[in-house]
Amino acid sequence: MDSFAPYLDLAVKAARAGGDLLRADFHLPLGPRGEGDKAPVDTEAEQLIRDILLSAGADWGFLGEETGSVPGAPGAPIWVVDPNDGTRDYIKGRRGSSVSIGLVWNHRPVLGVVHPFGYPDDRGPIYSAAVGREGVWKDGAPVHSKLPERLGELDVVLVSGGGDRAARANLQCTKPARVISIPSIAHRLAKVAAGEAAATTSLYSPKTWDFAAGHCLVLAAGGVLLDVNGNEPVYGDDAYGTTPRLFAGSRAVALELSTRNWDLAFRSERETSMPIVRLVKGRGVADPRLLSRAQGALLGHLLGSALGRLFGGGDRDPGNKTLDLPAIEAAALRRRLFAGQLGTSGEIAVATARSLVDLASDAKRLRRVYAAWVDSGPPDLDHATESALKGQARVDDLSAVALARVTPLTLWSHDAADAIVATKAREDAALTHPASVAGEAAAAVAITLHTLLKGHEPSAAIETTHAFARRSGFSREVIDAIVESETPQKARQGSDALSVLRAALFHLRTSASFEAAIESALALDSASDATSAIVGAVMGARLGREGIPERLRTLVLSCRPMEGLAAHPRPAAYWATDAMAMAEALLTAR
Repeated sequence: MDSFAPYLDLAVKAARAGGDLLRADFHLPLGPRGEGDKAPVDTEAEQLIRDILLSAGADWGFLGEETGSVPGAPGAPIWVVDPNDGTRDYIKGRRGSSVSIGLVWNHRPVLGVVHPFGYPDDRGPIYSAAVGREGVWKDGAPVHSKLPERLGELDVVLVSGGGDRAARANLQCTKPARVISIPSIAHRLAKVAAGEAAATTSLYSPKTWDFAAGHCLVLAAGGVLLDVNGNEPVYGDDAYGTTPRLFAGSRAVALELSTRNWDLAFRSERETSMPIVRLVKGRGVADPRLLSRAQGALLGHLLGSALGRLFGGGDRDPGNKTLDLPAIEAAALRRRLFAGQLGTSGEIAVATARSLVDLASDAKRLRRVYAAWVDSGPPDLDHATESALKGQARVDDLSAVALARVTPLTLWSHDAADAIVATKAREDAALTHPASVAGEAAAAVAITLHTLLKGHEPSAAIETTHAFARRSGFSREVIDAIVESETPQKARQGSDALSVLRAALFHLRTSASFEAAIESALALDSASDATSAIVGAVMGARLGREGIPERLRTLVLSCRPMEGLAAHPRPAAYWATDAMAMAEALLTAR
């Protein structure tokens, strides 16, 4: 057969149907049914997928992980299906597993459809490829990417769901690249094929139903899938096959990875424990738009902080008008930082988020969390915060770090009334910045974020904030800052809490993109990361997660400044590699 492209619609239909079934089970009140790596819905989904695929009339075979084999005519293509690749993580209530539908003919994959049905939210994409249609497609549109021929410091290698608990070992095996953990090998292969990562691995004896679809996608992207001996996996006459480990990427990268000591990572995944936010089973957020806005707000805050630390104080090439990766890599080299390493406003936001997710939301426990962060030796420590936590509060200090905890606090209280959201922001700001104006500025940012999380337009968010400030008797300074956000000259002055409030609202009104807003915030030449963090938060809440370019999101999600690997190492509690799950957990923690 010359082309299998005509069968893509059938495979996509089957993948969507299976994904719908799995997603419904994922959102049951007690979470998906099942224990260990066995979920009843896997069998139900595979039966549904099999019925759809075999209803086409062609005398083709079928091989499924759950229901086994249905013989076809001799020499006919064989559908190879894993209805839920990543079941173990799925049963625990985690996102990232996928429907994997491959078609094998003459011992080669000739069609692949992968549907991570719940990742990053319930609108999970569909990746597809087939012999007879050029390239890899995502959600019905062709993807244009090129796999790197060698790994660089900003490249990402995707590892298994347990890989984030073996970070050091995985980094040693993938150096100089970074790692991100995703449960499903089919999903990881699809992301590599789409140019969303440089390479991936599978260390747990994958079977053809795990990798056939993803193998087709990687081949369509010009890459390869290799075993530890540098050979492609073998598909038997019945399409079945297995191999101890697999590596995907360009041929050069896959071969290089296959020579690394992966026993180190394999063992470590069973030994290492790290502070990582996990979703509570049955508590996933079913509203994809709310989840996107929440993840956008938190990622925008953290990325703004990281870029503010990297380019703060004017350490930026004025001729560079875009946040491209070469410019970021060059700045990281100058500053001796990992690209994506958080500044003060990012680290304390992460500390706050972890406390809230752990149900430690009262002032006494939050104060202890902030004191522990101060004692950890953070970058560019805010002296007002340090003094207040030592009982020597600076009563008139308007440092913009007073706003640094607003984003996680607003996500945590997103379903509360405006007055409650504002009160929590003010009370929390007072723990380190007791000046009433600082607390009111924090409350104003919180109301803006709160309104954006509901899906309102920027103008409505600013009007709501202004009305709330007037109704609540906020000081003239705060009300003026809201009004002055209409004026470019005013919005580009200063770096205290009022100035950051003005700048954030100004960019919310005027900036067309996340990158444009951050570029402008960085141009203020502030030594603090607070301006770019808060601008990033409001823009992320406005545009959603997808409004932040993936190449920038990845910087934060893959940054692990470890002792022995980073010039400025930081404790894992202040990393943001779990920020996606962190944002979702904040929405459901109360």
